[in-house]
Amino acid sequence: VMECADAAHGVGARIIADGGITCPGDVSKAFGGGADFVMIGGQFAGHFESAGDIVEKDGKKYKAFHGMSSKKAMETHYGQMNKYVAEAIKMSALEEGIILDPVYSGKALAGLIHLIRSGTIPPGQNVLFLHTGGAPANFGYQSELERL
Repeated sequence: VMECADAAHGVGARIIADGGITCPGDVSKAFGGGADFVMIGGQFAGHFESAGDIVEKDGKKYKAFHGMSSKKAMETHYGQMNKYVAEAIKMSALEEGIILDPVYSGKALAGLIHLIRSGTIPPGQNVLFLHTGGAPANFGYQSELERL
């Protein structure tokens, strides 16, 4: 986070720290390292106030939740290529010659495009989109990608 924040802030861009948040101290470390935003969904999952079904097991009530690496996520959310992800993948390939996958970088760019179009990221704001790979994931999406 520190190295990315240093590079990004040098050009006026923002950093989102994502993954591995297991306690409130991790959030402090991410901000201390220079992150502008921290993804902390797992810290909220499973609370009764969060979305999801309440299940009862051995007389105790629990909030059902699943992580993004779980089988349920794989079946219902993971790698689902919607029109926004398809648009981002196509735009990236045509405009920049960069191949994105629908699982990670395609979704991330789709989210970034949304933030720009909604005005959350203002015109003229520098943004660093760090693409770290994922091309092998494309082999599982051949039929969807061929339609682009």
